[in-house]
Amino acid sequence: MVLKTLVITGSMGAGKTTMIGELSDLLAAAGVAHAAIDIDALGSAHDPRDGIDLAAIAYGMWREKYVSRVAPLEEMLDKAAVEDFAVANDGCRPITEVAREILQRAGW
Repeated sequence: MVLKTLVITGSMGAGKTTMIGELSDLLAAAGVAHAAIDIDALGSAHDPRDGIDLAAIAYGMWREKYVSRVAPLEEMLDKAAVEDFAVANDGCRPITEVAREILQRAGW
């Protein structure tokens, strides 16, 4: 059995969670067995040793700190060039169209 992995990356607010949901819906509609795992959803935790509540990062008191890092993080992702391909998600195309392009370019 060949297992494929598709990783969606981007900074906070880029639309990763929305895209993962749309990709999952398209794969399900096509009858493709798959798992869609949103790492942010797994990140609801609290570690008192470092004083950071991971759930609060996205939704509360730490959000401003991390939003200010969006541009530097985007630059780091671009420089790392870890992707096989990139698809623009600028809000000008319907989400389903973008998701279909991702699946097509990934060979799915």
